[in-house]
Amino acid sequence: YTLSLHDALPILEILKNFALFGDYSWKTESDQIRLNGSLIAGNKTSLTNCLQGQSPRAAGIPGVLPEGTSVFMDWCADSFAAYFSKYKAYLSDKGLAGSWDGEMKGIAMSTGISPLKDIVPSIGTEWGYAILESPEWIQPDELLLVKAADTSKAYESLKKLSNEDKPLEYNGYQLNQIHCGSAFKLLFSELFKSFTTPYFTKVGDYIVFSQTASGLYKCIDAYTGEKSLKKAAFYKSFSKFLISETNFFLYINPERASSLGAGFVKPEYQSNYKDNQTIYRGFNGFAFQLAANGKDFYSQITLIKPSDKEGNVETAWAISLDASLKGVPNIVKNYESGVNEIMVQDSVNTLYLIGNSGNILWKRQFDEPI
Repeated sequence: YTLSLHDALPILEILKNFALFGDYSWKTESDQIRLNGSLIAGNKTSLTNCLQGQSPRAAGIPGVLPEGTSVFMDWCADSFAAYFSKYKAYLSDKGLAGSWDGEMKGIAMSTGISPLKDIVPSIGTEWGYAILESPEWIQPDELLLVKAADTSKAYESLKKLSNEDKPLEYNGYQLNQIHCGSAFKLLFSELFKSFTTPYFTKVGDYIVFSQTASGLYKCIDAYTGEKSLKKAAFYKSFSKFLISETNFFLYINPERASSLGAGFVKPEYQSNYKDNQTIYRGFNGFAFQLAANGKDFYSQITLIKPSDKEGNVETAWAISLDASLKGVPNIVKNYESGVNEIMVQDSVNTLYLIGNSGNILWKRQFDEPI
């Protein structure tokens, strides 16, 4: 694996932080770094404590997520109930059960929804979190995905909790909205704190939640248009090196994630993040995976850089729209300057004029496609 010393140091620093979780052996090839090893389970973290002894499964959410996914985390277990019982025990051990119970009761009083009775039965063997690609100046769409034993039945149950008399309609999908306060944060973790009034719909075998309707539009378009992350050529190539069944799977596309901005980076790492952005953009796949194997976990860390054999195509610029692209881009000539520009329309009928350096010159909303 070839990197200049200047480029290698920040990458090795990242891998060192993950390697603190266990004992790893290194394997390097022309276009990848792979660490294989084991992680001893215990009650040091809720992640290892709650997943210990659970059966690994194949992560299914890449088949629903859009190709332009920057980050996803996927949890798999025999059932969420089995995972959750260990989570409650973990909270008790840490002395947090009392405050947790109090917050749960507060949600029931303020929203009329009991997370334990109304939401937990809808969560089955897999759940996940994702951040979609977005320019640094736009808040990215976050998704919560849940697979139930009977997803259709679970979806119908959740629809009864919706506060909307008239749900949104999009390409044959119905988008409902639920006002649930901090229920998802308490059930899963602080990571899910933004899902307080999410829209949700059923996509494939998953119920997908997003604080914005546009997040669901992107997911629906990717699924129906055969443009999911799983079907993307770069992800297919990357996934050949991964563990096929896991209990926890963190995926990052460093190139896409680098545009998320320092808002997603801890303050103590923000300086390094900004200094090394160009390095991160040279990689198109990072994975941290855990698979329970009895008393501990098999663990693998994978970092992939596009091979020179894949060609010398270089991205001049990239841009994210408010919703997924509809149709094909059209090259138009600016009648004043004579410069070629790009005009596109997205799936919610917003028309964009994009300059030749990748900047949005203007955008306008229309009632129908042009």
